[in-house]
Amino acid sequence: MFVMLSDLQLLDYSEENLEWFQENSKQIQEKFERKIIAIKGKKIIASADNMNLLLSTLKKEGIDSSEILIERVPAKNEIIIL
Repeated sequence: MFVMLSDLQLLDYSEENLEWFQENSKQIQEKFERKIIAIKGKKIIASADNMNLLLSTLKKEGIDSSEILIERVPAKNEIIIL
């Protein structure tokens, strides 16, 4: 059974995943440096070298991209300006 999440639920879900990503960034960076990752339920469910490959993988797996957080993992020596 497929359940649609409301916009507010999706926002809350994304926020929880983003917080998990930030809290675990050092461990994630060690394993997924310079990768694009997909996070769902506070778990990394897929990774790839670029966005097209990641989205293709998610599509093949039948994963709804609206319910995941996609992040780029920076290199250890990379400076990010927000």
